[in-house]
Amino acid sequence: MQSHAEDAPHAQRPGSAVKGDERGFTLIETVIALLVMMVATLAAASLFIYAIKYNSGAYSRSLAAAVAQRQLEKLRKSEFSEVVTSTESNVESANRHFSVATTVTGTTLKRITVTVTPRGSGWASTPVVIISQRSATVTGAYF
Repeated sequence: MQSHAEDAPHAQRPGSAVKGDERGFTLIETVIALLVMMVATLAAASLFIYAIKYNSGAYSRSLAAAVAQRQLEKLRKSEFSEVVTSTESNVESANRHFSVATTVTGTTLKRITVTVTPRGSGWASTPVVIISQRSATVTGAYF
């Protein structure tokens, strides 16, 4: 004599967690889910690479601004007659290399332009320019 549980094809067997038509995920559903997660992971990885690249470039630009400010402070501290046009082809700061060009125009009122160009490629290699003025310590016509 057969029991009633053996006759029903989808009936729950004792000790089994399967109820009715619940059978779990198929292999196709699992593969599709893994493909969706892989695409999302690759998109996130490319975003991280993009962020690292531009973060490094921003760091180079901030170092270039610091080198330009340092050069301008050095010119401010020096004697007025020593403020002249100059070029330094290799300035290093934090293991990064820059070229510094200082342009000075004028005689009693000098316009000082400091241009620092990071060495490398990409958007971070555009120069950083700081412009300042310095006057002689002589009295003018109004004194």
